[in-house]
Amino acid sequence: FDESALGITGLAEATGQLWVTTDGTLVRLTLVATGGADYFGAGIEGTLNWDYQLTDVNQPVTVTLPVGCPSGITNIPLLPDATDIIQLPGMTSYSTLTDLPDTTAFYQAQLPATDEQSLTPVTDTDTTTVIDFTQDDQRITIVMSKSESGTLVHIMSASIAVEAPAGATTDVLTVATASGSVDIPLLPDATSVIKMPNGIGFNTDMDIDSAALFYDEELIALGFQLDRPLFKLGGTSYLYYTLDNTLIIILLTESAEGNNVFISAQ
Repeated sequence: FDESALGITGLAEATGQLWVTTDGTLVRLTLVATGGADYFGAGIEGTLNWDYQLTDVNQPVTVTLPVGCPSGITNIPLLPDATDIIQLPGMTSYSTLTDLPDTTAFYQAQLPATDEQSLTPVTDTDTTTVIDFTQDDQRITIVMSKSESGTLVHIMSASIAVEAPAGATTDVLTVATASGSVDIPLLPDATSVIKMPNGIGFNTDMDIDSAALFYDEELIALGFQLDRPLFKLGGTSYLYYTLDNTLIIILLTESAEGNNVFISAQ
């Protein structure tokens, strides 16, 4: 396969191979992708090499997470009609045709049944609802935003041990890293700001590409590195940056009533 199979035509050149058993199990994947700033981010060019091989089939595996890492995929339920699902350590994102009030009611009903502890009351605006609670040693934030066809849902988790420093204000997101605290700015026209324990959300009239460029320049200047190329799915663009052991996830979501930005520190 090539770059067209990855949805990066025009951004990078890629070649890869898959080895699959007759029953559909992937046993090996190789990928080489070469690109410049359009793929890796401003000022970066290079080659990405992947070589995945399945070994020790059916043998026990012990995985020890570094301190501060989220505990894998969260077990928070999704709505039955969920589409465009993205699941990564520390974040699950999807679209639903269910409207915002019914999506909010679904998650409010789920919390008592799954033994979570609510930390803050539900935060509501005309276009966004945020629910924040704990699950074991993780702090979970569910951000639900009205879309043209229903609701966009982002579920983010972070270790309670790496919460943002006390005293953080709503005009910046203060993030704790191994090197010290870093203040990530909001867009200049940010409105309807919602502060979360490990993140911040707001609305903007800035277009998605301009907002992505703003944060790429700001985070690189703060010492962060682009962790993976920007990608888009279901009206949302995803940006990932790292500094020391801290991961920043930025979600830029298109909306008819103004675009939404959510920044989460993991």
